Amino acid sequence: VVLGVQEQKTAVTAAQSHTSLGGMVKVILKNDQLLAIIICMLLFNIGYYTTTGFGVQFFYFDYGVYGGMEFTIFALAIGVAQIVTLALYPKISKNLNRRQLFTLAILMVVVGYLCFMLVGYLLPMNMAVLCVIGLILFAGQAIIQLLNLVLLADTIEYGQWKLGSRNESVIFSLNPFITKLASAIQAGIFAFTLAISGLNQYSNEISALEKSTTLSSEQIKQQANELVAAIPDSATLLLRVSMIALPLLLIVVSYLVYRKFYRIDDEMYHRIIRDLEARAKGEQSE
Repeated sequence: VVLGVQEQKTAVTAAQSHTSLGGMVKVILKNDQLLAIIICMLLFNIGYYTTTGFGVQFFYFDYGVYGGMEFTIFALAIGVAQIVTLALYPKISKNLNRRQLFTLAILMVVVGYLCFMLVGYLLPMNMAVLCVIGLILFAGQAIIQLLNLVLLADTIEYGQWKLGSRNESVIFSLNPFITKLASAIQAGIFAFTLAISGLNQYSNEISALEKSTTLSSEQIKQQANELVAAIPDSATLLLRVSMIALPLLLIVVSYLVYRKFYRIDDEMYHRIIRDLEARAKGEQSE
């Protein structure tokens, strides 16, 4: 990226501003579109990280196999889904505008989560079914993740147009902040779920087995699977609610916030750029 990507400076993008600490607060609070996308990204990231954070526990406790390759296979499947989706994004975005693309991605996520919730109840619990569901779910999530970054970037020009100052560094620095905040909240959800479901006890017992110096790897695996088999259905249901139902709710709310409050579409963005270019030319002529 450093060697191969060159930043194109224009009359619009060259208008950088030095921002004080107080100015940072103003940039965030007075840019209504930035606030909207921040809320969207935070809700989405909490849901996304919560789902992925429970990955190993799902395959140990809900799928019911300790020490197998199931989680690795699933992780590879969803990784391929995300990479392929991101690679195809430029072609997909040529035929759909951002709002249509967001809606399509949300539908994929909703279908994926609902199917995930039904695995073991109405759908068979096997790796083939889980991988297909994962492909649908995480392909949709990859689109939303990329769209969130694109929509965040558009608020830079919007803020410049509305407030008269360009604050790229302030706005882009919010992305890692949101990521860290979402990760912290996800960790709280994770710990709370293991505690109230009783799965923390099983997790500690498995951890103690793993640290044993007197048991062979096969004995550890056998005893761990015996522990997993004794887990009550109520505990795995709570795990699935936190891993699937809660993230689905958060991501759907994120989409509703986007539809209601985020107004920058392609037409508005190009209008903003034309207006900023006209302002820049006016300033240069003066």
